[in-house]
Amino acid sequence: MKIVLDEGVTTTYDIILPETAALSTYGVSGETDAARTIGFRIKGNEGVATGLENNTTWTIQVGLQENVALANAYGYTVTVPGVGSATITNASWTDVGEVTINGQDVDISTGVTVTPVEKLTAKFVSWDAGSIVLEFNRPVDETMATTLTGSYGLSGVSGTNVSVDLGEDGMTVTFTVKDESFAPGDVIDIVAGMKDATFPGNTLGQRYAWTLEAGGGATMTAPTP
Repeated sequence: MKIVLDEGVTTTYDIILPETAALSTYGVSGETDAARTIGFRIKGNEGVATGLENNTTWTIQVGLQENVALANAYGYTVTVPGVGSATITNASWTDVGEVTINGQDVDISTGVTVTPVEKLTAKFVSWDAGSIVLEFNRPVDETMATTLTGSYGLSGVSGTNVSVDLGEDGMTVTFTVKDESFAPGDVIDIVAGMKDATFPGNTLGQRYAWTLEAGGGATMTAPTP
């Protein structure tokens, strides 16, 4: 909306923001998080996106409107077309990107998308006498993922005979043993605290462990299946 002031004939403009809405509006289906709402504002000007002068640049922010921990995902990546993206994990306002007033109102109210950032988890893939393969659901911190001591636990073989490699996908971890062999009954575990490569705050919240079984399978013993 343009406002013309009588004195000096100054024209001002508005940034038309997306409406505050439940995450379910953007396709989020988590039983708890779907009901959470997100809102938008401009940084500065007390968040008011109207009556803005021409040739001024403003930062768009997004934030969860309830100060309650997320339940179904680590966070949500919000994308505003033509502005940018931001991942929100709590009620703090987070910068999305900038828009500039250029002689007309700026409408960024449509086309917003929201993508969940899954909580970090891991699963067992396979094993044989010479190797064990595990897989995370998201790329993990390379240093942590390739360091045996402090990140993993192994029973049945000596850790000094085991090397750890992270696949190109950043999610697949292979343990290779030399001079010894993995065998049924051996236990492999990932300690709590393994970090997401992109979001360090997204960590394994508890220990994961599997007991190897004959035939290449394993029984998950932690967390309780």
